Amino acid sequence: MKKIVATFWLFCIISYSNGQIRGEYHHEPFPVYSVGQKVGIAVSIKTFIYKDFFGKDVLRQATNNPHEEPEYLIEAMFKAIQNKDLLLLKSLFLDTVKLNSTDINKMYDGLSLYTDVQFYSKIQSGEFVMMNYDFYTRGNLRPYFSPIIKDRGKYYLTLKIDGSNPFFMASSWVTDWLTNRTKSPLQLNNYTAVHFNCMQKNIDYSFNEKNNDAVTFYFDINLKKEKSNESDFLNRLHQLCMKPGYDNIRGILIPEQIKFITDTTNFISFSYDRIYGMLKYTPIVELLGTVNLSEKKKIAFIALKSEGGLRKISSIMLQIINGNYYVDLEENDKALLSIFQNAYVDKALTTYFTKQ
Repeated sequence: MKKIVATFWLFCIISYSNGQIRGEYHHEPFPVYSVGQKVGIAVSIKTFIYKDFFGKDVLRQATNNPHEEPEYLIEAMFKAIQNKDLLLLKSLFLDTVKLNSTDINKMYDGLSLYTDVQFYSKIQSGEFVMMNYDFYTRGNLRPYFSPIIKDRGKYYLTLKIDGSNPFFMASSWVTDWLTNRTKSPLQLNNYTAVHFNCMQKNIDYSFNEKNNDAVTFYFDINLKKEKSNESDFLNRLHQLCMKPGYDNIRGILIPEQIKFITDTTNFISFSYDRIYGMLKYTPIVELLGTVNLSEKKKIAFIALKSEGGLRKISSIMLQIINGNYYVDLEENDKALLSIFQNAYVDKALTTYFTKQ
């Protein structure tokens, strides 16, 4: 079973290129999470958009050095499979891949109907590249993508995709952005930018220095106030958790979620236990600020302290319903979940709120 999955994955990362490359780079921010006109989170990532779905006559192109450019590398991949050249195919990967004649025959069968490739976009950051394209034959298109890595000045196909890497997370949203792209730039003057520099062995971040290869996330952040609706609500939540009893905070949960807090198979139950236990056994809770996702949804970042000092930084999602604040125990938006469950994003935001 594992071998079948591996073979399918290898087949799924094939793509190709052609001669003189036509298109243009874009690096403008695009919304990842928004409600109505309100942009909660935006991202920018270096993206080359090919003109007229560039890619013609793949098998006619010469590739003396397939590792010189991503397009040459992918062209060589396409040729290797069309020619059933197992040695060439293996040489195109940075990783050691286990392939045999049966595997390449399966790939050939899957590609035999296609005569060309239409490139869509090339996404880049640091040492990483993601190619998006369609396999093409008259009247038939199949979308694919190819992860590529630059190692010691040469480009290689790779099987290793780290879902926590901000590059791979952001690149997964590019196709939707290009499909729904508008000419009006986003107004993000008051947003906080976090620039991630993505390399093989190190992913660091900065709030001030942006380079052309950075993956940048934009957050609408309000820092703490001495007195605010959010701080009043969190003080009330903390006091309720400190009282004897397990269900004191039911009244400030989103009503539709209450029935699930005792269902141990539901994520809402886990989220409830996390917040209740976290606040019940923390003597001092201080609001650091909020990430504003919409007019009615926010993520509050809080400092959990004891008399001896800071224990940790954590967060709670809040929702405003009919003017009142409630604890939101569940989020269904996949992009939002992937962002706030990401270790690199969490570390960056924690650092930001801690230093303010």
